[in-house]
Amino acid sequence: MWIYEIPRANGERLWLLSTLRLGTEVISQLYWHRQQVETDIRDVKVTLNTELIPGQSESMFEKELLTSLVAYNLVVQVRRLAARIAEVPPRRLSFSGVLTP
Repeated sequence: MWIYEIPRANGERLWLLSTLRLGTEVISQLYWHRQQVETDIRDVKVTLNTELIPGQSESMFEKELLTSLVAYNLVVQVRRLAARIAEVPPRRLSFSGVLTP
């Protein structure tokens, strides 16, 4: 097990434990990527309200879930286009803000 110290912009330190023997920069980027994945999962579950899909059958559940995933992908693409126009990174734009007219 390896311990990595990641300095933060505010002067604090983040300590990460890993079984991977990689450089601090690589571990830091992997941790940041994990945070982005968790944010994406939250957007699908909470913002698109897929936590409680009311499908009465397995096939209806699958259709509703797939419809939500298509909606998610459409919003992500609109966010990318809007970010390009605004000349900012796509994640600077709120997923729910792009979803809501």
